[in-house]
Amino acid sequence: MSNLSSWTTSAASNNAASPDGFPEGMAPSGVNDSAREMMAAVRRWYIDAEWINWGDTLVRQTNNSFLVSRTATDFYAAGQRVRLNDATTIYGKVISSSPSGANTLVTVSSSNLSSSLSSGSVNIINRGVQVFNSDGTFTVPSNVRTVYITQSGGGGGGSGGGNVGVNTIGWGGMGGAAGVRVDGQAVTVTPGAAITVTIGAGGTAGVTGAVGGTGGTTTFGALVSTAGGAGGKAVGANGIASAGAGSHGSPGSNGCGLAGGLGGGDGAAGTAAAANSGSGGGGGAGGTSGAGSSGGAGGSGYCIVRW
Repeated sequence: MSNLSSWTTSAASNNAASPDGFPEGMAPSGVNDSAREMMAAVRRWYIDAEWINWGDTLVRQTNNSFLVSRTATDFYAAGQRVRLNDATTIYGKVISSSPSGANTLVTVSSSNLSSSLSSGSVNIINRGVQVFNSDGTFTVPSNVRTVYITQSGGGGGGSGGGNVGVNTIGWGGMGGAAGVRVDGQAVTVTPGAAITVTIGAGGTAGVTGAVGGTGGTTTFGALVSTAGGAGGKAVGANGIASAGAGSHGSPGSNGCGLAGGLGGGDGAAGTAAAANSGSGGGGGAGGTSGAGSSGGAGGSGYCIVRW
């Protein structure tokens, strides 16, 4: 049985005996057999196109490594999925591949390779997702040159509610604005590159009458940057509100989507936004007989990488 992996890019060298090739002066009946075998090989490749067998004989070295009898580090790159033909079919990922004389030593995530190992295939369609809720590093998988980024900066903190003024009731604080968000932004990357991911912190909650903190910026290397949301503006000491990122006067809540949180109503502190939401925190309640309440902290950002 002939497979694409046994053919060569040199046309004159595809001259094995029928049905595996087309030798010079072959009998007419052999032409039919070779043509049919070629059609079958193309069909086998078509129904399993996600995997490619490079035609290498794999020799087990340890329970998680094998030797390829050529220089093949580019063909068995770190992070690439493999399907190995052992006593059973084994799936895993390449951990590392390095030259070993004229050969290549490949270490994989599977730990049960046996002497029955004979051949294998590598995945040429890498698909996946990685979610960052805290700072980290994204290593670009082999054969991946475009990733799609969904991320948000941290939400702004809500401001604190105002104190009671002369013959007045303090205004509720103002909600912080949500962090800037991008959704599915395409980014060109280099296979094997290590990209630093930084997650923006949520803005701090404003104390009585004070502004909320600005949310931190979330970055995917130098390729994508989303700023944090503005903190809720401070309200006056005598219950007079200044312009803010959110609104004021309603019961305290966290922000959602692109909107800031609402200001706090009488008697309640602002609600903190959920972690890794990128939402703004709610404003604190205004005072009725004393100091106003604190606002709510903004939610931290996030970064989702798809490929």
